[in-house]
Amino acid sequence: MPSVTYAELEVVTKAIASISAGTPTTDLHLITPAEKMSKNGLTAAVHQFLLLALGKEPEVAAFVQHFAVVDSEFPERLKTGLVKEYDRLRSSGHRGDRLFEELVWFSAGGRLTDLRQMAAGLGVLGYFFVTCEVFEK
Repeated sequence: MPSVTYAELEVVTKAIASISAGTPTTDLHLITPAEKMSKNGLTAAVHQFLLLALGKEPEVAAFVQHFAVVDSEFPERLKTGLVKEYDRLRSSGHRGDRLFEELVWFSAGGRLTDLRQMAAGLGVLGYFFVTCEVFEK
């Protein structure tokens, strides 16, 4: 995670944000990450990945805010791309850790062979997990 830079974040966020826009979410209610993990059937193994992702949360937040200055719709497109993939995976029967793993793969642009890009995707997914934008609340 320490070697993930804006370059990797740009690659993965562009891929996620390129998903066509949908209906924005309006539920602003936050729950703790532990509650959210329990509600979504995520295990201690995923918890370890989320801890890694949280190490990049300030950088991902700064990255998203930076691009929002140039493109005010960027954060919403990014969130919408993740939510649409989450909804697609859920409708295909994915749940719990498997759903999380598939979303990491998606967030990394489908390139789990590039370790820094995978870490960047994990960081972006972790950011949206913690801000309660993706996964059930």
